[in-house]
Amino acid sequence: YIFVILWTPALTGDAGGSYTPPCGLIFSIFMVCCMAGSCLYSLTASYCKAHLDIFFLINVTAAMAALSVPVWTTKVPLRFAAFLLFETCVGFYYPSVGTLKSVHVEDVSRASVYNIFRVPLNGIVVSVLLSRMSNLQTKFGISCVLLGVGVLCSAGFAMSSRAGNAWCHIWRRGSNKLTKELLEAA
Repeated sequence: YIFVILWTPALTGDAGGSYTPPCGLIFSIFMVCCMAGSCLYSLTASYCKAHLDIFFLINVTAAMAALSVPVWTTKVPLRFAAFLLFETCVGFYYPSVGTLKSVHVEDVSRASVYNIFRVPLNGIVVSVLLSRMSNLQTKFGISCVLLGVGVLCSAGFAMSSRAGNAWCHIWRRGSNKLTKELLEAA
Protein backbone atom coordinates (compact mmCIF):
# COMPACT_ATOMS: atom_id res chain seq x y z
CA TYR A 1 0.00 0.00 0.00
CA ILE A 2 2.94 2.32 0.55
CA PHE A 3 3.98 1.69 -3.06
CA VAL A 4 0.65 3.02 -4.35
CA ILE A 5 1.52 6.47 -3.02
CA LEU A 6 5.25 6.44 -3.78
CA TRP A 7 5.49 5.24 -7.37
CA THR A 8 4.48 8.55 -8.97
CA PRO A 9 7.12 10.71 -7.27
CA ALA A 10 9.68 7.95 -7.80
CA LEU A 11 9.10 8.07 -11.56
CA THR A 12 9.35 11.85 -11.88
CA GLY A 13 13.09 11.39 -11.48
CA ASP A 14 15.55 14.23 -11.19
CA ALA A 15 13.38 16.59 -13.19
CA GLY A 16 12.31 18.28 -9.97
CA GLY A 17 8.62 18.20 -10.76
CA SER A 18 8.90 19.61 -14.29
CA TYR A 19 8.25 16.17 -15.80
CA THR A 20 4.89 14.51 -15.31
CA PRO A 21 4.86 10.81 -16.17
CA PRO A 22 1.88 9.43 -18.12
CA CYS A 23 0.22 8.09 -14.98
CA GLY A 24 -2.76 6.50 -16.71
CA LEU A 25 -0.58 4.54 -19.12
CA ILE A 26 1.82 3.50 -16.36
CA PHE A 27 -1.06 2.39 -14.14
CA SER A 28 -2.48 0.35 -17.01
CA ILE A 29 0.87 -1.34 -17.52
CA PHE A 30 1.02 -2.06 -13.79
CA MET A 31 -2.38 -3.74 -13.98
CA VAL A 32 -1.22 -5.86 -16.94
CA CYS A 33 1.81 -6.93 -14.87
CA CYS A 34 -0.48 -7.73 -11.97
CA MET A 35 -2.62 -9.89 -14.25
CA ALA A 36 0.53 -11.57 -15.62
CA GLY A 37 1.58 -12.41 -12.07
CA SER A 38 -1.82 -13.91 -11.40
CA CYS A 39 -1.55 -16.01 -14.57
CA LEU A 40 1.95 -17.06 -13.51
CA TYR A 41 0.49 -18.23 -10.22
CA SER A 42 -2.16 -20.26 -12.06
CA LEU A 43 0.55 -22.00 -14.07
CA THR A 44 2.65 -22.59 -10.98
CA ALA A 45 -0.29 -23.93 -8.98
CA SER A 46 -1.32 -26.30 -11.73
CA TYR A 47 2.14 -27.84 -12.11
CA CYS A 48 3.76 -27.46 -8.66
CA LYS A 49 0.95 -27.48 -6.11
CA ALA A 50 3.10 -29.26 -3.52
CA HIS A 51 5.68 -26.46 -3.52
CA LEU A 52 3.49 -23.34 -3.37
CA ASP A 53 5.11 -22.23 -0.11
CA ILE A 54 8.53 -22.21 -1.80
CA PHE A 55 7.20 -20.23 -4.77
CA PHE A 56 5.58 -17.82 -2.32
CA LEU A 57 8.98 -17.32 -0.67
CA ILE A 58 10.62 -16.71 -4.06
CA ASN A 59 7.88 -14.21 -4.92
CA VAL A 60 8.28 -12.21 -1.70
CA THR A 61 12.06 -12.20 -2.18
CA ALA A 62 11.66 -10.90 -5.74
CA ALA A 63 9.27 -8.20 -4.50
CA MET A 64 11.82 -7.12 -1.90
CA ALA A 65 14.56 -7.00 -4.53
CA ALA A 66 12.34 -4.95 -6.83
CA LEU A 67 11.51 -2.39 -4.15
CA SER A 68 15.18 -2.07 -3.24
CA VAL A 69 15.95 -0.57 -6.66
CA PRO A 70 14.63 2.94 -5.81
CA VAL A 71 16.81 2.88 -2.70
CA TRP A 72 20.07 2.62 -4.63
CA THR A 73 19.31 4.36 -7.93
CA THR A 74 17.52 7.46 -9.17
CA LYS A 75 17.44 6.29 -12.81
CA VAL A 76 13.83 6.29 -13.90
CA PRO A 77 14.08 3.40 -16.43
CA LEU A 78 15.56 1.10 -13.79
CA ARG A 79 12.94 2.14 -11.27
CA PHE A 80 10.18 1.58 -13.79
CA ALA A 81 11.46 -1.92 -14.65
CA ALA A 82 11.67 -2.72 -10.94
CA PHE A 83 8.12 -1.47 -10.41
CA LEU A 84 6.92 -3.74 -13.23
CA LEU A 85 8.55 -6.70 -11.49
CA PHE A 86 7.02 -5.61 -8.19
CA GLU A 87 3.52 -5.42 -9.69
CA THR A 88 4.01 -8.87 -11.21
CA CYS A 89 4.91 -10.10 -7.73
CA VAL A 90 1.77 -8.44 -6.36
CA GLY A 91 -0.28 -10.29 -8.97
CA PHE A 92 1.32 -13.56 -7.88
CA TYR A 93 0.93 -12.72 -4.18
CA TYR A 94 -2.83 -12.37 -3.87
CA PRO A 95 -3.93 -15.74 -5.26
CA SER A 96 -1.01 -17.56 -3.62
CA VAL A 97 -1.64 -16.09 -0.17
CA GLY A 98 -5.34 -16.81 -0.61
CA THR A 99 -4.56 -20.45 -1.35
CA LEU A 100 -2.11 -20.74 1.53
CA LYS A 101 -4.56 -19.13 3.95
CA SER A 102 -7.36 -21.43 2.84
CA VAL A 103 -5.13 -24.42 3.57
CA HIS A 104 -3.63 -23.26 6.88
CA VAL A 105 -6.29 -21.05 8.50
CA GLU A 106 -9.47 -22.71 9.65
CA ASP A 107 -12.76 -21.42 8.25
CA VAL A 108 -14.10 -20.65 11.72
CA SER A 109 -11.31 -18.21 12.59
CA ARG A 110 -10.41 -16.89 9.13
CA ALA A 111 -12.20 -13.52 9.39
CA SER A 112 -10.76 -12.85 12.84
CA VAL A 113 -7.24 -13.70 11.72
CA TYR A 114 -7.55 -11.44 8.67
CA ASN A 115 -8.78 -8.54 10.80
CA ILE A 116 -6.00 -8.99 13.34
CA PHE A 117 -3.42 -8.65 10.56
CA ARG A 118 -5.11 -5.60 9.03
CA VAL A 119 -4.63 -3.46 12.14
CA PRO A 120 -0.80 -3.43 12.15
CA LEU A 121 -0.74 -3.24 8.35
CA ASN A 122 -2.82 -0.07 8.32
CA GLY A 123 -0.85 1.36 11.23
CA ILE A 124 2.45 0.84 9.43
CA VAL A 125 1.17 2.31 6.17
CA VAL A 126 -0.29 5.40 7.85
CA SER A 127 2.81 6.00 9.98
CA VAL A 128 5.18 5.75 6.99
CA LEU A 129 3.05 7.95 4.75
CA LEU A 130 2.35 10.57 7.41
CA SER A 131 5.90 10.68 8.71
CA ARG A 132 7.95 13.78 8.10
CA MET A 133 10.45 11.91 5.95
CA SER A 134 10.68 13.63 2.61
CA ASN A 135 13.30 11.27 1.24
CA LEU A 136 11.79 8.65 -1.07
CA GLN A 137 14.79 6.37 -0.65
CA THR A 138 14.10 6.15 3.09
CA LYS A 139 10.45 5.26 2.54
CA PHE A 140 11.35 2.61 -0.03
CA GLY A 141 14.04 1.41 2.38
CA ILE A 142 11.42 0.96 5.10
CA SER A 143 9.28 -0.97 2.63
CA CYS A 144 12.27 -3.19 1.82
CA VAL A 145 12.91 -3.85 5.49
CA LEU A 146 9.26 -4.80 5.98
CA LEU A 147 9.42 -7.08 2.95
CA GLY A 148 12.62 -8.54 4.41
CA VAL A 149 10.64 -9.42 7.53
CA GLY A 150 8.09 -10.99 5.18
CA VAL A 151 10.86 -13.01 3.51
CA LEU A 152 12.05 -14.29 6.89
CA CYS A 153 8.50 -15.17 7.93
CA SER A 154 7.87 -16.88 4.58
CA ALA A 155 11.08 -18.87 4.93
CA GLY A 156 10.10 -19.90 8.44
CA PHE A 157 6.64 -20.83 7.22
CA ALA A 158 8.02 -22.88 4.33
CA MET A 159 10.43 -24.72 6.62
CA SER A 160 7.83 -25.30 9.32
CA SER A 161 5.20 -26.50 6.88
CA ARG A 162 7.67 -28.95 5.36
CA ALA A 163 8.84 -30.05 8.80
CA GLY A 164 5.23 -29.95 9.97
CA ASN A 165 4.19 -32.34 7.23
CA ALA A 166 6.90 -34.76 8.32
CA TRP A 167 6.01 -34.19 11.98
CA CYS A 168 2.31 -34.80 11.29
CA HIS A 169 3.18 -38.07 9.60
CA ILE A 170 5.30 -39.10 12.59
CA TRP A 171 2.59 -37.90 14.99
CA ARG A 172 -0.13 -39.84 13.18
CA ARG A 173 2.02 -42.95 13.18
CA GLY A 174 2.84 -42.46 16.87
CA SER A 175 -0.73 -41.66 17.87
CA ASN A 176 -2.01 -44.71 15.97
CA LYS A 177 0.52 -46.85 17.83
CA LEU A 178 -0.44 -45.23 21.15
CA THR A 179 -4.14 -45.73 20.41
CA LYS A 180 -3.50 -49.36 19.58
CA GLU A 181 -1.54 -49.84 22.83
CA LEU A 182 -4.29 -48.15 24.86
CA LEU A 183 -6.96 -50.31 23.26
CA GLU A 184 -4.94 -53.45 23.95
CA ALA A 185 -4.42 -52.41 27.58
CA ALA A 186 -8.13 -51.79 28.07
